[in-house]
Amino acid sequence: MSEKGLQILARKNRIPDVKGQLLESCTEYCLAGKQHAVSFQKSNKPKRRKHVLDLVYSEICSMSEKSLRCVYYFVTFIDDHSRRIRIYLLNTKR
Repeated sequence: MSEKGLQILARKNRIPDVKGQLLESCTEYCLAGKQHAVSFQKSNKPKRRKHVLDLVYSEICSMSEKSLRCVYYFVTFIDDHSRRIRIYLLNTKR
């Protein structure tokens, strides 16, 4: 916890033994633990495939209730280049 945070807790009497005392600065280990990690490089744009249908994501999902067409399953196809989505209803998973 930071020194400022400890001072706030002491003023609100949340730390009973610290009231009216000066807080000591952190030790070497405490300061080392507070160092910030180096962040990852941020890419400007997510990379997509160059052509339609180079990469297609698909997933079969089940519904908790029957649809109007009495089906329990549907499959989705998402093209990585165009981000176009196709959804098809399925009677069975086979």
